[in-house]
Amino acid sequence: MPPKRSSRGKQKVELKKIESKNDLFVAFTTRKSGIYNKASELTTLSGASVDILMLSPTGKPYCYGKPSSESITKTSLNDENPSIEEEMMKPEIIQLNEKNDDLLDKKHAAEAQRKNLKKLESSGYWSIQEEDDKSCQNDQVKEIDKSLVAVTNKLIDTVLKNGGDLNPCGMCKSSN
Repeated sequence: MPPKRSSRGKQKVELKKIESKNDLFVAFTTRKSGIYNKASELTTLSGASVDILMLSPTGKPYCYGKPSSESITKTSLNDENPSIEEEMMKPEIIQLNEKNDDLLDKKHAAEAQRKNLKKLESSGYWSIQEEDDKSCQNDQVKEIDKSLVAVTNKLIDTVLKNGGDLNPCGMCKSSN
């Protein structure tokens, strides 16, 4: 038989307000230091700025801030910092905007090429060639145009799915 335990071990404690004043102060002090330790670990591991303000049961304020409570409060009141999601999406949005710019350049080049082909066709250059060659080239132009429209639509869908902006000047923000 295994030996009998002398204690009940680690068990879940029911959370309710502590009635005894001495126990209340002891619990506050130990939990306060635990919260400070966790905040310090969070700052060390992730580089996050942390600001904590607690009021003791007697009403005395306790404050923890890294780098300092004052600097964190100023930046959070000014709301200068972008969200974590915005920061994480920035490289992807930049990459998608660059792809969008490249595809727009290709689209403009194809449109210019199509205009040149139409000018040449109307000037009689193509009339020298046989009718089969003419229809083949027209089919090629139509095929290129279709594929260009498909690629552009696919890029627009991808940019919109990833929360990107279809603003053609890249990362320009509209002024509100």
